Amino acid sequence: MREENISLSEIKNGVIVTDVNCTGYVDTYTYSSLCDKYPELWDKYKDIKKLDNSKELFGVISRNDVDSNLIVATSFSRFDEKYQVSLI
Repeated sequence: MREENISLSEIKNGVIVTDVNCTGYVDTYTYSSLCDKYPELWDKYKDIKKLDNSKELFGVISRNDVDSNLIVATSFSRFDEKYQVSLI
């Protein structure tokens, strides 16, 4: 695999994996940027937060087909918004 520095807006196909916390507070630039580009991500995040509590969400991965060529996989892998540590 080749590593490249590219912006999120350049990714047109494949899978983007990003992590969020389980407390309903979006605290990463990456996820915020993706939500700006694909508002349905924010809507789905809020819908998932309505269904589960924070402890039950920890470890869940949400698949979001933003179009026929691009998937955004959202990993609920941080429990406390005070910490910017990813477990994946």
